[in-house]
Amino acid sequence: MAYADTIYRTCYSQEAKQKTVFLASEYAKTQIAVVSGMAKGIDSYAHTACLNSGGYTIAILGNGLDICYPSEHHKLMKCIEEKGLLLSEYPPGTPPSRYTFPRRNRLISSWSDKLIIIQAGKGSGALITAEYSRKYGRKVEI
Repeated sequence: MAYADTIYRTCYSQEAKQKTVFLASEYAKTQIAVVSGMAKGIDSYAHTACLNSGGYTIAILGNGLDICYPSEHHKLMKCIEEKGLLLSEYPPGTPPSRYTFPRRNRLISSWSDKLIIIQAGKGSGALITAEYSRKYGRKVEI
C-alpha cells in the first residue's frame, strides 16, 4: 500500500465516532492503510473499523511492544498483530509515559501521507501530530 492516512482523536462524541468509523471503513475498502496510536476512543474506533472492513492498519505505540496500553485493548492489539502492523521505537519493558507519546506522534506523522483530525482540544496529542505533519510536508485535514 503506497498511501497511508492517520485518523486522529481527542474527543469521544457519537458524531466523531461515526465519522471515524465511516472514514476508516472507506479507506480499508480502497486499500489505504490507517495509521493511529491504539489509544482509547477514536484511535481504537479507526483501527477496529479498518480491520472489520478487511483493511490494513498500523498501530504506533508509545511504549514497548510487550506492553498493551491501554490494558483493555488486548484483543485489539492481538488482532492488529495478526492482520496489521504494531510498531514502537521503544525496547521491550518501556512503560507508556507523558514523554513517550509526543515522540510516538512524530512517528505517526512520518508514516502517514495525510493526517485527519476529527476533533482536537488545546494542547492535545492530535495538535502535536499536526505540527509534525506540517513540518514533514504532509497534508492535514481538520
